[in-house]
This record gives sequence, structure tokens and C-alpha cells, in this order.
Amino acid sequence: MRILVLSTHDNRGGAAKAAYRFSKEFEKQGHDVCMYVRDKSLEDDFIVQSPKRNLFAKVSHFLDFTPGYILNGFDKGVQFTLGLFGENLKQAIKEFKPDVINIHWTWKGFVSFPKICKISKKIPVVYTMHDYSPFLGGITYPDQGEGLLVNTLSKLNQSLRKIFLKDSNITFVSPSEFLLEEFKKSTMPTNLKKKVINNGVEKHMFREQDKNIIRGKLNLQPNKKYILLGAVNLLNNPVKGGKILGEILHEMEEYLIKEEIGLVAFGSQNPFEQLKLDKGIEKKFLGFIKTEEGMARVLSSVNVMLVPSLAENYPFVVLEPLSCKTPVVAFSIGGIPEMIIHKGNGYLAKVGDKDNFIDGIKFCLEGKMNESKRDYSIETKAREYLKLFNNSRKTSLS
Repeated sequence: MRILVLSTHDNRGGAAKAAYRFSKEFEKQGHDVCMYVRDKSLEDDFIVQSPKRNLFAKVSHFLDFTPGYILNGFDKGVQFTLGLFGENLKQAIKEFKPDVINIHWTWKGFVSFPKICKISKKIPVVYTMHDYSPFLGGITYPDQGEGLLVNTLSKLNQSLRKIFLKDSNITFVSPSEFLLEEFKKSTMPTNLKKKVINNGVEKHMFREQDKNIIRGKLNLQPNKKYILLGAVNLLNNPVKGGKILGEILHEMEEYLIKEEIGLVAFGSQNPFEQLKLDKGIEKKFLGFIKTEEGMARVLSSVNVMLVPSLAENYPFVVLEPLSCKTPVVAFSIGGIPEMIIHKGNGYLAKVGDKDNFIDGIKFCLEGKMNESKRDYSIETKAREYLKLFNNSRKTSLS
């Protein structure tokens, strides 16, 4: 089977990670794969960069992003995408001749929603939803478009998408049961094909490793307990819960000093510079982790991972540490309760409850979890996609 996977990026953000990992696994399972992206940073041969990374791409990005940006009061923290601009994919389809197309995240003016719907009438499309934007008219998560004007624009965009979807052949896939239920409650047509397929990771990569050996390589103390935090733009993105995380860590300062617990962080920005925690707390910033091998080592080296997000679907920032047998403390939101078994492989705190989140951190540090097993294997999830691809092709041909 020839599978064309579409993603704006190949390695930036959770949707890009999912697109890349599934592309790699489809190829491993014997299929011809082309991961077609606007921005390429990885070296894999199956990743093809769009030739339209020029003025056309910049204009499309500007037109896609600007209306929501203006209507939300020039707030860069609010993610809104019209999804009405982008390239037509004619050349990519002509050269690769796909049997099926798998969409992951094509906003920022890469490929538009109406073009995807039009293409699906000739080639079946499986559309993986990584946030609310496909069915909320561009708003990635509820409560982000708080202004009357941007909500009006979103509703207008939803109405347009209903028109575009007429006679299309698209199956919408959600990585979580939660987002699928949100999709069902939206104004999108009720007869659309829908399915849940979870994200997955490579088990041989994200697995439990010897903490002492890894800590030696990371210059962490062998017998000390460490808390890990990290995400893209962790402290400044309101969705990632950076503000409440800062408050939690400040409230825990005395406990961390008394119990001699260290903090480890990764990402493009050093959160400790902004948090200004007590000097008596050991803090280590590892920077941006470039490889999956490196990320797996970091996740295996600590005692607990903190994910204070206030909106999530089925995030890798939870999936990866759980696969490494590192417990995760998170708020019970979105698809996270489908991943974390409370007091089994982590702790689910009441949303926005700082004291409960702190209780969870202490619970996990004390190692009170009951052992639990979940299948996070991407091999299994990829087979579910391949079965869906084949069914979509059969429907298209009948």
C-alpha cells in the first residue's frame, strides 16, 4: 500500500511526532510511505519537503494565522487557525500516487481543509485529530477564543467546513475517547466516519532503564530523588499550566530542601531562570533533547514527571514517561485519564487543585504505586491504522 502522510512539520510538536513515528512504522511493516512536510529537519529518506517553501508558503501562513491573532487581541499564546489556505498537493499526488492519505496537522497555511475534502473524493483520507481545530473552526482548545469576534469567525468557519465535507471520503481518527466524544458533541455532521486509535511509542526505545547508569551520564546523583518537568514553551503557554506549576514548586520549596529532592528540566528555554526557586534546591537544565534515545534516557533517570497541562488530547509528554515506567502526575483532563491509572502508574489530580497535585508528587516520590501494565506499542497502533486504510480503500472502490 502507498501511504501519503501529511504534516506541516516533521519533528516539532506532538502531531508531528505522531506523523513521523507512524510513517516510520508503516514503512517498517512493509508499505511505501511518503511523509510530505513543509518544514523538514530530520534526515529520513521517506520525508519529502514541499518545494513551496517560498513566498507562497509565507503568504499562506500569514493569511491563515493573522485573522485569529488580530481578533484575539494580538495574543500569541492563543492558537487559532483558519485552515483555508495552502498548496493543492497536485504535484505530490502525481509523483507518489498514494492509495490513501493520512492527515496529521497541516495548518499554518500548509494544506487547507477545503483542499483536503476535495482530494478525498478521489483518494480516501484518514484525518488524525490532535486537537479541536478540525471541528471547532480553527480554535485548538475551548476557552482559547474568548472574544466575541473570534468566536463568530470560528462558527462561520464551522459552517463552511460542513459544506466542504459534503460527499467527501474522510474518516476522522481521534487518539483519545475524550476528543472523539467532543467531536460528536460539535456541530459537525453526525454521519461522518469516526474511530479511536491511540498514539504509540517504540517499545525498544521508550523502556525502563537502569537509573544509576543513566544518571552517571547525566551527572545526576545516584541515590537522590528527582522530579522532571519540560515542554515546549512550558511556562508561557497557558494551556501547558506553567503558571500553576510555578506556584506548586514555590509552595514545595521547604519540602524539596528538607527531603533533598532535585529538579530536572528539558526544553528550548530554561524554566529555572524564570521560576527563581530557592538556591538550596538542586536544579539541572538539560536543554533541548534532540533524539528519542536521549529523551528515553532522561525519562528513565528521574522518579516522577510533572504534566500540569490544563488541556490535552493523548500527549506524548505523558505517554513516553509511562512507557519508561516513570510515574506521571497530571491533572485529570482530556485524554490523560485514559493513560494514567490513578495510583497505579501515576497520579490524577483534581483539575486546578494545587494541594492535590502536590499530594500526587509526594505519593509518587514515595513509590506507593501499584504495578500496572498498558500496551503503548506503536506496532499495535500502526496495525489498527493499516486496517482502517484498507477498509477506506475498499469503500472508495465500491
